[in-house]
Amino acid sequence: MREVAEKQGGRVRTSSFLRDPNGREYANVALRVPMQNYAALMQSLNALGKLENDDRPNSQIDEKSAPADISIQVYSQGNLVAEGSGLPATLRRTIEQGAGALMWSVRMIGVALAFLALWIIALAAAIGIVRGVRRSRRHREN
Repeated sequence: MREVAEKQGGRVRTSSFLRDPNGREYANVALRVPMQNYAALMQSLNALGKLENDDRPNSQIDEKSAPADISIQVYSQGNLVAEGSGLPATLRRTIEQGAGALMWSVRMIGVALAFLALWIIALAAAIGIVRGVRRSRRHREN
């Protein structure tokens, strides 16, 4: 873009570049060229890719002294299919989710066993105490 603008006696005023998560890339470029070179610049840009919204004022102006400010957005189409799709990615996610569900089940079983273990210990202690009291009564009677 810079080279094309410089060939027509212009310059790049500002530029910014972005990339979205789907791989689409954007470049916003603002150019300034002499109005008399506007048509040649647009032809050069048209040779680089598809132009949309080519808005040139139709009023009578002094093309030798008037500047043309041009704002251009260049973009790529991006990925047609997101990176996280397809058979390998789907299998990986399925296995990860299955392993996560299995580990959650194991954790819940552990929590249930820990809860039941306290009750089993308390019940065993109560049975032991009752048996101990019965034995001591038998020993006293004999």
